[in-house]
Amino acid sequence: MGSPQRTDPRPGCSLARLNPTLYLNLLPTVALLLGALTLLAAPPAAAQTPAAPTNVLVEVESSGLLLVSWTPPSGTLTGYDLHYTSAPATGGGSVSNTAAASGSDPATAWVADSGTDMQHPVHSSRRLQEISGLTDGTTYRIRLRGKNSSGAGAWAFGSGTPY
Repeated sequence: MGSPQRTDPRPGCSLARLNPTLYLNLLPTVALLLGALTLLAAPPAAAQTPAAPTNVLVEVESSGLLLVSWTPPSGTLTGYDLHYTSAPATGGGSVSNTAAASGSDPATAWVADSGTDMQHPVHSSRRLQEISGLTDGTTYRIRLRGKNSSGAGAWAFGSGTPY
């Protein structure tokens, strides 16, 4: 009597022992899984510049001071550009809405406000920033946009007149 034949305790684990029909039937499933893994490993889509802030409100805080508040756009922001000018948007001496902030005289150019935006003390979803040193009785146009790692977003506009 010969020695007993050993059997593999893990039947079907070897590709050599796999039924060819079963092997061919598994190929589309394996290909689908590999495709899904490739999609998961793909780099994320490039970030876009932010949308314009919404609900921009310009309020008179006190003499020579305006308070600008807004709702930030969604996504991660790295900061804001807030500019003001008293020049008209059209006609003589005008400054267009798209002109670069290029000076320190709001009567002739957009002026970049260097203040720091703050979280609104009452409404945590809103931001606010003060603009000081303004002339009472003069109407100021305000433009505001968010920035992120992809660049600056669209402008939002408002206006106000300190008393």
